[in-house]
Amino acid sequence: MLHYARDKKIVLKKTIGIGQFSYRLDDLPEEIRLYPELGVAANSKFESLCRIHLDEFSCHPRTVITLNGEVLLFYAAGSLHYGWMHLTEGSNTMYMRRSCDGGSSWSDPQVAWSVPYGQHAAVPLRPRNEKRIYVFTTEPSVEAGYTVRENAPLAMRFSDDDGRTWSMPEFIRPGDYPDFQGMTAMRAEECGDNIWLLGAHNCEQNNDSCCSCAQYLLRTCDSGKHWQLLPGRDGWTIPGGRLHEGRPLYLGNREVLMFIRSSEGHLWSNRSFDNGLTWSNPTPTKLKHLEAPP
Repeated sequence: MLHYARDKKIVLKKTIGIGQFSYRLDDLPEEIRLYPELGVAANSKFESLCRIHLDEFSCHPRTVITLNGEVLLFYAAGSLHYGWMHLTEGSNTMYMRRSCDGGSSWSDPQVAWSVPYGQHAAVPLRPRNEKRIYVFTTEPSVEAGYTVRENAPLAMRFSDDDGRTWSMPEFIRPGDYPDFQGMTAMRAEECGDNIWLLGAHNCEQNNDSCCSCAQYLLRTCDSGKHWQLLPGRDGWTIPGGRLHEGRPLYLGNREVLMFIRSSEGHLWSNRSFDNGLTWSNPTPTKLKHLEAPP
């Protein structure tokens, strides 16, 4: 089955696998509805279902709710991941969509900001009861020190008009490691005492394949004016493997729990009891997974 969505062609198979069962597209259970313009089958009870973007590449949709209740959705889309721009022609763009009704309907995508290079995730943070929205990004800017592949300078933007305009990127230069480069993709967290934590990882690559990753946290006590790199220049690592895309969660009373993606076969975690200043060593949890973000 062929279906055309705008200028892109979607090829649908004749059957679809759901759990351990296989169904023909023309004979689906009544609780399952086919959305040919999306290329998926889903629960028919969904009130709203739409494709974020139709392109060769899109990644890491992230949302934030404005002070007045609007939902902003960020995502990068284009021809390829920024880390492979050195291999072929192409790039991508950061887009933003807006919903004023809790996600039932969305505006058309708008370019959030224009830069002459590809983007990755936009990691938004709106501090408690504040109007200003911050967004943390991975910026493969040659002028800021980027060379090739995944590790790149990190930056912060902000908006005081609910995401309609954004400041220029302010590059994050940790006081204890100003030249740090990496990638940030998972959500930031606000802890007690207005302390922010931003996960980042730094990878080593061989023949354009990621062979090892170290997990880090960037910590600020003054709304991004100054940053500290934790746990130090070497990061958290496992022998011969990867720890990356860590996601800190504030539990209250100065306690923070972080889940970390790994190549070992489980999600790993570590914990802080002082608003993310000092941490236990990461250890595997009982949650098995196949190298997926937490």
